[in-house]
Amino acid sequence: MNNSHFPKLMTTARAVLGELIMIWGERFDRGAKHPAARRGRLNQMIIERDIIYTPIDWPETLRADLYRPKDPERQAAVLLIHGGGWSTPDSRALMRPIAKRLAGRGYVVMNASYRLAPQYQHPAPIQDLQRAVSWLCNNSEKLQIDPNRIAAYGYSAGGHLAALLGTLRASLDLKLSAVVAGGAPTDLAKWPEGNIVGRYLGGHFDQIPERFAAASPINHVHRDVPPMFLYHGTHDKLVPVDHATDFKAILDQAGVVNELLLLPGCNHLTAFLNREAVERAIDFLDQIMPARRQPWDGQHREDGDF
Repeated sequence: MNNSHFPKLMTTARAVLGELIMIWGERFDRGAKHPAARRGRLNQMIIERDIIYTPIDWPETLRADLYRPKDPERQAAVLLIHGGGWSTPDSRALMRPIAKRLAGRGYVVMNASYRLAPQYQHPAPIQDLQRAVSWLCNNSEKLQIDPNRIAAYGYSAGGHLAALLGTLRASLDLKLSAVVAGGAPTDLAKWPEGNIVGRYLGGHFDQIPERFAAASPINHVHRDVPPMFLYHGTHDKLVPVDHATDFKAILDQAGVVNELLLLPGCNHLTAFLNREAVERAIDFLDQIMPARRQPWDGQHREDGDF
């Protein structure tokens, strides 16, 4: 997250964002060769948009989209967390292809918004996402969710928040079973004077070192952290790959089950759009907390198998 280049990169990314989402969604659905098959797979899930998950007295009304398989069995659930430098307005649309993919594999998915910088700063987004996990648990009967099988999945700033949600000891009672963190900033002190991180935290490192430490997942690893799947592009200049490799080393030292998928030649954006990474992440979830308590066969699924 080289902040000197970030504004230009974000402007370019926003200009093509809608097109990329459409292309990516089509790529994920390409495995279904006939339109009727694609419609059939979408008809196997229920999508509910803009559900309010925060109480009436929350600082900001926050919404989420729910993706649910049409299946009476108790399902595992995934809290999906979008990126955008902790500041890009409600970017749930970025995560829709992943949400559909997860639901097609049998998971209940909550694609949630959260409070954004600079109006809100750390720990506001984490408090929001803890609330989202609580909402899933509190509505487990209605949604047919197994509250003991809930994971968090995010990319970029969303990957940071997913990793932090999984590592904070305060989150242990929220029953996370696994975390997927792609392109995740795990040590915010690597940007002591960065503008993007500064807006999220409310200052630079020399002003608020304790907040940098508190907001960095790498500082909160302990042996009870849930299993983690990390993926990262080796050519990521926005969030350098050492965020993933350093984090994995700390997870290994603590004895935490984890896997790191390095994507050769991928940058921050192309790693996000990498279909193999998403498939491998869902395979990892299948192994740790199967959507329907089915044994994992160790095989990756074929493209487009909603």
